[in-house]
Amino acid sequence: MKNWRRGIFRATELFKRNTQRNPHSANALDGIADAYDKAGMKKEAIAAMKKAVDLATRYKDPNLRYFTEHLKRLTSKRAPALTK
Repeated sequence: MKNWRRGIFRATELFKRNTQRNPHSANALDGIADAYDKAGMKKEAIAAMKKAVDLATRYKDPNLRYFTEHLKRLTSKRAPALTK
């Protein structure tokens, strides 16, 4: 496995554990969405961001606007690079 692929795989596994340990964290879901996106797993990235937006809405997360914009970027045809 090439180094960059190994790095993406490790990041994805780390973020999966983070979402399991913090199931009510929109930020954790945002992280796994980034990892999925980098791994080319667009469906999974979109699903994670939909959950993040739902949680952020439910818990009145101050980052709701960012999460909503992230979801829009993922669902658009050409998703620009993220800046936080």
